[in-house]
Amino acid sequence: DLFKEAKIRRFVAQLPDSPRRARVVERLYPWLARSPGGSNAMSQRFFTDSTVPGDDATFAHQTRLSTTRRAWAFFTPEQQQALARHDPATQLRARLPDRFSQWLPMARDQYVEAHTLMSGYLLAAQGDRMAMAASIEGRYPFLDPRVIAFASRLPPRLKMRGLCEKLL
Repeated sequence: DLFKEAKIRRFVAQLPDSPRRARVVERLYPWLARSPGGSNAMSQRFFTDSTVPGDDATFAHQTRLSTTRRAWAFFTPEQQQALARHDPATQLRARLPDRFSQWLPMARDQYVEAHTLMSGYLLAAQGDRMAMAASIEGRYPFLDPRVIAFASRLPPRLKMRGLCEKLL
C-alpha cells in the first residue's frame, strides 16, 4: 500500500486540519478499527509524521525509514553511532536522474521503489529466491523492459483513481 499511503500522506500534508483526514485513513485500512492494536490516533500519527516535504524523493519511503530507525534501539551504542553516520536517503538523492524533482509524485515514488527495493527485496526475498528454494521456476512478465517503459509513461490517473489502483 506504499503508493496509497503516500497519496494520503500528501493529502494530509496539504490539508492538515481537514475533517476528512480520518475518513481517508479508515478507507485505506477499514480493518484497523477492529484491530486490538489499532487506534485512530496511531493511524493518524502514521499519516501525519513526516520529516521531509511531499516533493522529496524519499517521501513515500519515509515510513519505512523511520521504522528502521526505531529498530536501532536494539543495537549497541557503538552500532547506533555507526548507523547514524550512514544516511541512505542522502545517497539515494545523489543518484537520481536529472529533472527528477519535476516528475509527478507517483512517478517519483515508483522510480524509488523500483531502484531500491525491486531486485534486492521484492524479487529476491519475496519472489525469485523463495520460488527457487521450493524448486519452482517463477516468471515475472510485467518486468519486461518494454512493459515497464510503457507503464512508466502512463498518466497517474490510469494507475490509481482515488485509492483504487491497477485500473488498467
